[in-house]
Amino acid sequence: MSEFYSQFSLEINNLSLETGQSQQEIFFERITSFLIEDGECIEAIYPRPPFLEKGYQFDGYGGNPLDDDNKLTVFLIDYSFSENIEIMNLNNLSSLINRGANFVSKLNSRDFRSRLEESTEVFDAIDYLSNKLDDLFQIKFIVLTNKELRIRGEKISMPLINNIKTVVSIFDIEKIKKLEEGLNINEEMEIDLSEEYKESIPVLSAHMSESPYRSYLAVMSGQLLASIYERWGNRLLEKNVRVFLQAKGSVNKGIRNTIDDDPSMFFAYNNGITATADDIKVEDLPRGRAITQIKNLQIVNGGQTTASIYSAYKNKKDVSKVFVQMKLSVVNKEKSEEVVPLISRYANSQNKINAADFSSNHPFHLQIEKLSRGILAPPAENSIKSTKWFYERSRGQYQDMKNKGFTVSQKKRFESENPTRQKLTKTDMAKFLNIWKYKPALVCKGVQKNFVEFSEGIDDEWKKNSSKYDETFYKELVAKAIIFKTLDKLVLSKKDSWYRGYKSAIVPYTLSILAWEIKKYKKHFNFSKVWTEQSISDDLKAELIRVAEDVNKILNNPPVNMPGNILEFAKREGCWEIIKSNKYQWSKKLDQYLISEEEFKKKKKDLKFKPILQKKLDVELLIGSSQSAFWQKLETWINSRSDFELTDSETILMRKALGMQKTFVPNFGQATRLHIIYQRATNSGFNERL
Repeated sequence: MSEFYSQFSLEINNLSLETGQSQQEIFFERITSFLIEDGECIEAIYPRPPFLEKGYQFDGYGGNPLDDDNKLTVFLIDYSFSENIEIMNLNNLSSLINRGANFVSKLNSRDFRSRLEESTEVFDAIDYLSNKLDDLFQIKFIVLTNKELRIRGEKISMPLINNIKTVVSIFDIEKIKKLEEGLNINEEMEIDLSEEYKESIPVLSAHMSESPYRSYLAVMSGQLLASIYERWGNRLLEKNVRVFLQAKGSVNKGIRNTIDDDPSMFFAYNNGITATADDIKVEDLPRGRAITQIKNLQIVNGGQTTASIYSAYKNKKDVSKVFVQMKLSVVNKEKSEEVVPLISRYANSQNKINAADFSSNHPFHLQIEKLSRGILAPPAENSIKSTKWFYERSRGQYQDMKNKGFTVSQKKRFESENPTRQKLTKTDMAKFLNIWKYKPALVCKGVQKNFVEFSEGIDDEWKKNSSKYDETFYKELVAKAIIFKTLDKLVLSKKDSWYRGYKSAIVPYTLSILAWEIKKYKKHFNFSKVWTEQSISDDLKAELIRVAEDVNKILNNPPVNMPGNILEFAKREGCWEIIKSNKYQWSKKLDQYLISEEEFKKKKKDLKFKPILQKKLDVELLIGSSQSAFWQKLETWINSRSDFELTDSETILMRKALGMQKTFVPNFGQATRLHIIYQRATNSGFNERL
């Protein structure tokens, strides 16, 4: 842990020096990006500077509570600059939570607000949140600390604020390490139905005795489902479903109307839910067999049903007549990582949530990953070493690959070739690409909403023309990342002149304006120049920062028919219409980055994929997107045949393939050899398809 802490602190410090942001802000942005991805919060807004006075603390909030089940999320940070890990005890934690509670309790206080400068982001946050207090159902404090939490099972006393329930989620250095490594951070969900809720769930077995998992058909009351959701919240929802609901809105109008107008018909009208669990306890009760305990319940389909029933329950609607059918699969932990995603995928196959939306194993993401691992970027200015831009297809990949080095020198070599600042995530990619598609308002709606909308079209686009996601696409993606990161840093550097905050809106709108203006003049941006130089010129920097200042003025002066809060204004398409209708004067110096339509078409023609290279990628993608279950079936088939032999090296490779997607991602050579084994087996009678 101490090694991780030292490395983590060093990275935070280096990023702070590089960007000009405080270490606390870097820390906030880094950790909340994981929490947003997991659906722990829908947004994470950091006011610059945060508020800290005796008895009060406020380090950020989670966006509009009305978009998050009427839940106000407040962030509290305790960041240590110590060389060694410090301890956070119960007293420290309680004091921190109380300071946050004191701040929230003052949101409607005019005297408190009068002490603040109106130009600060904290004032804007108070002004914005104070109008939402009457609608709040819950206040959630998220504590972020690089200290080690030690409370020895002691109970945390949560304050009641204006008769509103409060809860707390704590992310200390131990949990942060797990987040960085892509590991599960959650406690076991032990749901004792008979003890906690004085209920049980009638159940009918629906599996064969020799089945590797158990399936059940069950019926549960809306009251019970709502009560369980109230206790465990989004933890109940499988990650893909959780993220989708938070991005799209959790309450379905049709479901809500049935609950309100005809609850007794809910069972007949609704498709119910599909769920998984690690284990259950079934007992023979006087009224028949019933589930009395559930371990690690996960709703993989039916998230809107669950959220809508809970919404009705929360708004004091009678849900006692609502009954929900449930298809429950009990899968042990050893098989859950393999089986649960498949259950989720097929359960959602008829809905808007599909494999293409979120799956890191989609061929598109595998393609970008392959390109990022194989393409060296030219040396940056003042450097003689080529590096890579590391695409993190799934969380924890970067850390995992770095840790594969057995020695300090191996780890340093990896970091040298793959600098932390050049790590790209799926959500980063979605943001950069949508900015250049003239969608700054969508980008400003937050990571989840932007990524979900981006993902929804990926499968169709891939099927139509997968060849366009080639080396050129990848290099343009990196160029867009370089431009974004450069402008982000430049805007921050203007904090003593015109910049007063909200670069999360200024930067996307400025770059979308650049893209829009170039399109308007029927030109194309020369991304290859940025890729080759791994930077942008001082002339382009000057152009961008000048336009950014103009964009900032518009954002700070919304029309009367638009939200007064800058971040809410930026989420509206009307904001984009206003900003793109403004007149911008571009210097001739921008011409160095522009190419004509004819030149653009010629470049595209010259850079077309060679057939051999396309075949290579097809094999890589086919094998790389396969699942370990397939290779288990193939191994079983091979072992049953006396006329089918593998060489020693093929046997070793097949054993590796059993960890496909979990611990093993094949390179081209390995993919080719596995494909040959598969073809041989197919020709000999193996009838499973990749």
